[in-house]
Amino acid sequence: MSFLLESRSLEELETIEEYAYFNRPLLFSCRNSAGQIFFALWIKETEDFELYLCVPMSQQRFEEVDTGAIDIRDAFLKSESGFVYEVKILRENSPDDISTIPSEKINARWLPPAGESLKIEQETLPVLVE
Repeated sequence: MSFLLESRSLEELETIEEYAYFNRPLLFSCRNSAGQIFFALWIKETEDFELYLCVPMSQQRFEEVDTGAIDIRDAFLKSESGFVYEVKILRENSPDDISTIPSEKINARWLPPAGESLKIEQETLPVLVE
C-alpha cells in the first residue's frame, strides 16, 4: 500500500508487511525512501476520510514488535520518539491531514488490548548439502 503523506518525515510509503487485512490493510509496517520504518494501524473510516495511526521506529524496535517482544499497544503508547502521527487520508483530491500527537494522548480505545502481539516466525532456510 502506498499513499502520499505531507510531512517532514512522512512521504510516499512502501509496505514492508501486512499483518491484518479486511478490505484494506488494517495493521502493517512500511518505510519511506530514507529507510525510516513506521508501524501503521487503521482506526476508522468516514465518508470523508480514513484515519490511521503511524508510529516511527528504529530497526531494532521494529524487530521487537515483529517478533512479539513488544506488544502492539506498547508500540504506540511507548513510542521511541514520544509521538505518533495521526493521518487522515482524505477522499477528495486534497493533501492528507497529518498531526503529531504525544503517545500519552492517543485514544486508548483505538488500540488493541494489552498483550496482543505479533509472533511472526522467521523462515529458516534449509542447509545446503553438497
